Amino acid sequence: MIVRRAVIVTTLACAAAAPTALGTSPPPTSHVRFWQNHAQTATCGKRIKQSSFQLLCSAQGIPRPRTGHQGGDPFVVLGRKGKAQLVLLSQREFPEGSPKTLRNGTVWNRGGVKCTVFRKVTCTNRSGHGFMIGNGKYRSF
Repeated sequence: MIVRRAVIVTTLACAAAAPTALGTSPPPTSHVRFWQNHAQTATCGKRIKQSSFQLLCSAQGIPRPRTGHQGGDPFVVLGRKGKAQLVLLSQREFPEGSPKTLRNGTVWNRGGVKCTVFRKVTCTNRSGHGFMIGNGKYRSF
């Protein structure tokens, strides 16, 4: 029984130390208000002119919404809860300035929305809804 406990404790200690021993570290995290992926195929930021937090993203492949007026460019919006929405915008609703370029593997997290940033950007909210952009295509879930 004592030997069995020693084996379990040793195994757990080795498993906990393995990432450090191998030199791996957790992915970098960002909370910036306005950003783009390293490939510059997706640009996202906190949507201004809104009372509650919304992530606003632009990328090639985001389709135009089927309803509503047809002026403006297609964007996708994701809030803390609910499904991603396609919107058409003709006015600037990103924060001012240039977007910060996030390196591949960065996890962006703000306002109840989390994005994993690579060539493709995948964002999810607390409800488990989200989207993938940045590869010339759009997919919501």
